[in-house]
Amino acid sequence: MLELTYSEILLMNAIARAIDALNEGFGRLIAPLLAVITMIVIYDIAMRFLAGRPSDWAFDVTKMLFGAHFMLMAAYALRHHAHVEVDVLKRLLSRRKQAALELVSYLIFFVPFIWLLIAYGWAFLSAPSATARPLRYGLASRLPH
Repeated sequence: MLELTYSEILLMNAIARAIDALNEGFGRLIAPLLAVITMIVIYDIAMRFLAGRPSDWAFDVTKMLFGAHFMLMAAYALRHHAHVEVDVLKRLLSRRKQAALELVSYLIFFVPFIWLLIAYGWAFLSAPSATARPLRYGLASRLPH
């Protein structure tokens, strides 16, 4: 069994607090982005009904902003237990077994998803035609090849 010294525990707690503070800061900074997305969608709907034609840019911009919002708010939502969770069976378990179940769930579902996202996303953005679509795919298309 792994034995940690008191100073190692203090260091790990300090790192965890720093990561939590970073996630909290990003969450508070990025949360208002949802209001911007909503205003753009309302504008697009109004243009569709009043002018008879939706804007050319609103769909792409809202898609990019919502993607950024989703990715940047994931850690904040996880920290505040604001994510969707099916806990019908989980609440029957002890706290220790709940923590073990969460750890195993992250290793089975979250880690492979992030790996696939990085691997396929990088391959997609590294394709030769990726530089020809900066508006549609935003800043992500400017990653170095």
